Amino acid sequence: LNDQEFFVTDEEFGVCQVCLLKGDYVGAQYALVTDVRQERQGDIESNIQDVLGQRERVVEGKNVTEETLRELEKNHEESIEAVKTNFKAIREALEKREAETLAALESLKVAKK
Repeated sequence: LNDQEFFVTDEEFGVCQVCLLKGDYVGAQYALVTDVRQERQGDIESNIQDVLGQRERVVEGKNVTEETLRELEKNHEESIEAVKTNFKAIREALEKREAETLAALESLKVAKK
């Protein structure tokens, strides 16, 4: 590979100087292997930074979603407790009203006699 100093850009292939000047690749578009390597390394590093940025945003979104879920679960539990408390108060009020009504009926029965 040391003698492959050039990169035929059309075919994505490394070649030596002799092949460019006298071989099958005479007149082909080419660049120095080191230049192509630097360019592609830059592209790879840029892509890695993009992916890391996307990962960071995904993790942030995941954290926000988990916090929202915790809040919803807490609100759900609080709602359940509120419903239970309200219905307990309604039952107690009904039982009190029932007792008062029955007592009033009993008073009427006794008064009637």
